[in-house]
Amino acid sequence: MRISVIISTYGMERINDTHQAIDSVLSQIGDGDELIVVIDENDELTENLDQKYGNKIVINISKTKGLSNARNLGVQNAQGDIVAFIDDDAVACD
Repeated sequence: MRISVIISTYGMERINDTHQAIDSVLSQIGDGDELIVVIDENDELTENLDQKYGNKIVINISKTKGLSNARNLGVQNAQGDIVAFIDDDAVACD
């Protein structure tokens, strides 16, 4: 069974929190699972996350702003049997 975790984010002002959220998820998902980060169009943020995480995450770019749209886009692209969401300023507990 595969798990897809979706984080939506939009700006650089919480980049440290976003890194912590991503790191907390990556430390707990297994082979075959995926972490999808949906970004409201933001080239600086996209470049930052791509450079830091590369192929460890899947980046989706949302053309329409807003949490609902971001989550829907993530779900449309998710490959997992189970889909979970975490905010970009939260940390997944062990």
